Amino acid sequence: MYTPSAVAPTTVEWGSPLAEIYGVLEFTFSGGDRPTIDVTPISSLEAVTVLGRKAPTSAAMRLAWDPADTQHIALLAASEGTDLFAFELTLSDPGDATLTFTARVANFQPTLGSGDAALIVNVPLVLTGGLGVTP
Repeated sequence: MYTPSAVAPTTVEWGSPLAEIYGVLEFTFSGGDRPTIDVTPISSLEAVTVLGRKAPTSAAMRLAWDPADTQHIALLAASEGTDLFAFELTLSDPGDATLTFTARVANFQPTLGSGDAALIVNVPLVLTGGLGVTP
């Protein structure tokens, strides 16, 4: 399974229907420990376990804030709630791939850039399932 740690995607889309989020500078996945699953039969005296699927548990995107962008405003509003959203990242380098997942917008954290340049916003996400990869 392909699990990138940090990528600069060609496009990031979210919601239903999917809408592109412009100004994304970086997208990072984290977590991803393989859980141990207990599959011990009731008749067994010894524990039997298998390793679960490795998948990221959280992600974050950094974007250049545009207060007039409707998707940026929607991300800010989503950070106040608990709704789940579909996300789709399309990568073009190295190789073409599409990453899909469902997540909740956990926060919306603005910071000023160097010399009061563009406002950069960190948007942490909590993933609720696996990461789908389509090469």
